[in-house]
Amino acid sequence: MESRKTEIRPRERDAIIQSLRAGVTPRTGLHHIQVG
Repeated sequence: MESRKTEIRPRERDAIIQSLRAGVTPRTGLHHIQVG
C-alpha cells in the first residue's frame, strides 16, 4: 500500500475537527478522513 503525505489547509482541518466533534459528516475535506 502506498503512503502519501498530503497537506491539510488549516481552515479545512478546523472544519473537519469541528464537524466530527459535533457528530456530523464534514462538508469539506472528506477525502482526508480514513476509516478503518
